[in-house]
Amino acid sequence: MVQAALGRRVFDAGTEAETVDYAHRTTAEFLAAEFLAQRVREGLPFGRVTALMGVDGHPAAELLGLHAWLAVHLPQHADELIEADPLWRSDIWRCGVLCAPSSCACLVRALDRLSKENPWFRSGNWQVRSIGALAWPDMAGEFRAILNNHASGFGVRSVVVDALMLGTPIPEMLPDLGAVLVRQASPFAERAHALATLLCLGDPGEAALRDACQTQLGNTSNGIRLRTEITMQLYGHRSARPTS
Repeated sequence: MVQAALGRRVFDAGTEAETVDYAHRTTAEFLAAEFLAQRVREGLPFGRVTALMGVDGHPAAELLGLHAWLAVHLPQHADELIEADPLWRSDIWRCGVLCAPSSCACLVRALDRLSKENPWFRSGNWQVRSIGALAWPDMAGEFRAILNNHASGFGVRSVVVDALMLGTPIPEMLPDLGAVLVRQASPFAERAHALATLLCLGDPGEAALRDACQTQLGNTSNGIRLRTEITMQLYGHRSARPTS
């Protein structure tokens, strides 16, 4: 039975004779979390599991991935696990994991608090396309609270704007994205991503971009760059549409 298990694709041949290694760390962490979750459902106290994984509810560095996957396998404890370590939980976006809306809301609120302590918590994770999984329609209220709060850190604001850009369009967020676009205090990258998201909202988004271009974007260097980008994008959209 052991040999059969070690012969599966989850394992590779080790560097030394008659040894094996796991094929991918994420796979190993996923399976380990699945195993522990099953033991918890069979009666193992959840608190004992977390106590073995770290100190004061915070997992050891070597077990961060395992801790993150537990939130997927034990949804009834997801919020507790997210609160203990929101940063690594967010890193599971790379695997395209979809959370329940309630867990997404918990994660965004936890990242909001983290962003105040560490504004650059996303360093090294700017290209995570599966962040769009956070864009549930029920998340509009949470997203709006972040974007309309000038005290929210750049890190969590970028999470919200990128989720809206990469996920399912949420039309009711149009006014909030328009406000980000013209907000001079926002970094250019955040405003440019808001521009791209408004384009995804079809005609209403394009109308908001035209209005911003004509009346709300100033003559600052970023304002001129954004007006140029809007003109290029709208011209390209119109040119690509079939004529009647």
